[in-house]
Amino acid sequence: MKTSPQSSRLAKRCRVLCVAFLSTAFSYSLCAQLAETPKEANEKIVTLDVFTVKGTVGQGYGASNLASATRLNTPAENVPQSISVMNANLLRDIAAYDFDTSIRYTPGVTARQNNSSASIVRGFIVGNRYRNGFLMPAYEIDLANLDRIEVIKGPSASIAGSSESGGLVNVITKRPKFENEASITGTIGSYGFQRAIVDVTGPVPGRDDVAFRLIAASTNSDTYRDEDRIAKFAVYPSLLWNITAKTQLNVEIEYFNGETPPGFGAVYFAPVDPGAPFSTIPPPPGVAPKVKTGQWAPLTLNTSGEPGMSWSHDVSAFFITLSHQFNDHLSFRQSVLGYDYVADHYRATVNNTLYYDAAGNLFASRGMFDQFDRN
Repeated sequence: MKTSPQSSRLAKRCRVLCVAFLSTAFSYSLCAQLAETPKEANEKIVTLDVFTVKGTVGQGYGASNLASATRLNTPAENVPQSISVMNANLLRDIAAYDFDTSIRYTPGVTARQNNSSASIVRGFIVGNRYRNGFLMPAYEIDLANLDRIEVIKGPSASIAGSSESGGLVNVITKRPKFENEASITGTIGSYGFQRAIVDVTGPVPGRDDVAFRLIAASTNSDTYRDEDRIAKFAVYPSLLWNITAKTQLNVEIEYFNGETPPGFGAVYFAPVDPGAPFSTIPPPPGVAPKVKTGQWAPLTLNTSGEPGMSWSHDVSAFFITLSHQFNDHLSFRQSVLGYDYVADHYRATVNNTLYYDAAGNLFASRGMFDQFDRN
């Protein structure tokens, strides 16, 4: 049976009308059911579990506020100076155990070999030591008691007054907390390196306005040179008293005893202008020198290290600091300190006269002396 085109179009239209009618009827039925749903069912109250969000200042490797740049508690983004900060998180993650290792990743700052805890910033020697913004003429500390190290580079460091051309290095110590915390950290490494740190802090029992902190650290290790030895021990107890909401009294006691290699290697001969006070005994006849002398610096100005040489420091100190916070950026601090600093350095000198042996090797006669300082 054949159908005409007109009848096919009519059948398609009928099917479309049927589908549209059924869809409209279904939608009407669904709306009717929703209309019958009680209003209260759509407004059911959902109760979530209670949770607490906590944050810490200076999270990660950065510091939100800086104290060394302006002597005020200033946000870091508002300080127009070149400043590097090594906080406790960074010092822990790079396994720093002394000042030299703490600045190994700091641009523009290197360790000075012939002076303990001194540095070279932008090519200038920086030997001054600052602790919490106060100048310390002679001072040694273990990194376990440091919250961070701030380095201001360039002449902008003149904010401290008694600063040096290269910059300023300021160490910020840790303070007691009013929350109970305790940690024990151990590190082992090459050449028998062993280091342990104990850090305990919290409120004094029975007092909500006084907190304590006790930090102890011990480091022992050999080095890549025979007879060299690293041996350090330090303990740092402290108390923090909140006299008022804005006035605090912080009492700190420090004891540090350490023995470290001097850090020197081979004798250094620097070229100087002709006429410098030096002399070289020529090699034996027929012996070709293996080292050309040229012009040498006065060797008595240089010191060098040998296996078994060491620097010993024994430091006992106390600090009493009264502070008052006027607002979020301005505060007042007055500190009283007393310290006994003993440094025993075993050094070596080199004579200005150089010698050749029968094989053409270059030698220099050396002398030894013991330097003892006390402040």
